[in-house]
Amino acid sequence: MFKTFALALTLACLFGCAQQPLVHSVKPLATLQGQQHALLIGKWYGEATTLDGKRTQQLTERRADGVFAVKFRVTDKSGQSIEQKEFGLWGVSGKIYFTITTGRHVGGQTTFANPGDPYLNDAYEIIELTPTTYRSKAQDFGDEFTQKRVDDGFLFPEIPVVKP
Repeated sequence: MFKTFALALTLACLFGCAQQPLVHSVKPLATLQGQQHALLIGKWYGEATTLDGKRTQQLTERRADGVFAVKFRVTDKSGQSIEQKEFGLWGVSGKIYFTITTGRHVGGQTTFANPGDPYLNDAYEIIELTPTTYRSKAQDFGDEFTQKRVDDGFLFPEIPVVKP
């Protein structure tokens, strides 16, 4: 009777322990994560066409201290454009690049945001990252973006004048 009880207890313990996931006790140093962080530092430019036919341009600058600023320009078919700048914190974890927007600058006015607002948190899957190209996919809506590294003095290209 005692042997049967001991065997049952041992089996129960083994099966119970086997179902629990094994985890690291301390976060391991991720070499890839450090390499990706270093590659993303600097100025990056990208263009895309929106679903409603507008042209969007992004000029992103990421600093080594985890601060970013991105300038957006959206131009409609008539040539009218609006510009906006957002700023905040950025980082990399595994194959995910993320931002937390802490404010924006529109029309000469700066507005600080609540970093706890989930709408201001973005996560992107890193599809490709080289010294010259960064391709990503937004985790929440699936849009894909491509940016090219540019010189520190790079500015948005001029908007072509559209005549009626």
